[in-house]
Amino acid sequence: MLVFAALLAACGTATQDITPQPSAEITEYALATATATLATDATPAFELPTPTPHLYTVVQNDTLFAIAARFNITLDALLAANPGLNPLALAPGAQLLVPTGAGAATTPLPQITPVAANIRPPLCYSSAAGELWCLVLVVNDGTQPMENVTGFVRLLSAAGEQLQTLEAVPPLNLLPVGAAMPLVAYAANPPANWASAQAEIASAFWVQGDDDLYVSVDRIDFGWGTAADDPAAARVQGQVSLAGQASSLWVMAVAYDAAGQPVGVRRWESNGETGFDFWVYSLGADIADVQVVAEARP
Repeated sequence: MLVFAALLAACGTATQDITPQPSAEITEYALATATATLATDATPAFELPTPTPHLYTVVQNDTLFAIAARFNITLDALLAANPGLNPLALAPGAQLLVPTGAGAATTPLPQITPVAANIRPPLCYSSAAGELWCLVLVVNDGTQPMENVTGFVRLLSAAGEQLQTLEAVPPLNLLPVGAAMPLVAYAANPPANWASAQAEIASAFWVQGDDDLYVSVDRIDFGWGTAADDPAAARVQGQVSLAGQASSLWVMAVAYDAAGQPVGVRRWESNGETGFDFWVYSLGADIADVQVVAEARP
């Protein structure tokens, strides 16, 4: 839910030189999360809590989690005060009603402490339409699940000049221990003279007391296979076993090439079922492996 968190300065950076090359036209590559191009000179302006309910104007890099922590209220209270709000489309300039009283937290939320995240250099792919997709692989090599991992991809000129900054968003809120997930950045019209890309983590948090936030995933049984006439498309089928009842279930499939580099990602959302069947498409090389991660919420 909280995919646009960016509370503090970057925890780490990674770079890789890329020579943009058009690839085959991509069909049906889908992420339910929208991305946006960010201005690079924005300075967050934080408001102080007030004793009465009031409107809060969202600023760049805000997240519902950060807003709730800042005003010392629970996330549920903030969501209840703003029915119909889409947390995945929280845009600068939007106004939220910040409640007080009921739902107020008695102590600061401990999850706001950021942690360093293990990230790989960004891999950027150009489509036939001239769009640019960049994947930043994040690996949870810690001992606790991680959530709200967000970042940025900066496009640089050959001289190292920063040309454009793209927000890199996660397909899932939760990254289990030992799992990997690519953050996805998108540019509809990237600068023509970009020569390299640099990735930067904006936020990452250890999950604490996740029993109330997530339903444990006991097991994922799945199989995959590429299309007979297109090794850049893979069908993923399987079943998720949960430890309890869930109101929502997301399944993420990450496609890798023969070198182990991420080349595609897709998120499937359940309509009540725990069996899944969907396709994931490569942005570059043929698919040589597919890994699946699931997230369930009560």
